[in-house]
Amino acid sequence: MKILLVDDNSLVRESFKSILKFIPEANIVAECSDGNEVLYQLKSRKINIVFMDILMKHTDGYEATKIVKAYDSNIKVIGFSFLDYTAVGDRMRASGADGFISKWQVTRELIIDEIKKVSTNHSNISL
Repeated sequence: MKILLVDDNSLVRESFKSILKFIPEANIVAECSDGNEVLYQLKSRKINIVFMDILMKHTDGYEATKIVKAYDSNIKVIGFSFLDYTAVGDRMRASGADGFISKWQVTRELIIDEIKKVSTNHSNISL
């Protein structure tokens, strides 16, 4: 599974990568620090799953998710944010996201569960 990681905070990206490295099937092929960079990465690489932060400068995660889905509706988008209330996840889904994770609760198991929920091709992911 080829992953694009989108978050404006480099520390969060590094933390997320440290969790994903324990999932053998996960391959982070690109990173973006802003939603403006997403389309370029989609055109440059084959991406299956995008982990999308919500609050970013210039183009936020809501708009960037719409860009991803307009480019290829088969790409799965999992929103993630420190804003963990229901309305945020609902707004991400309304923007086209296939799932949502709160950064406050993120674990390897939760990431795997969310990937399995959004993608039938990756239902055999192991810990």
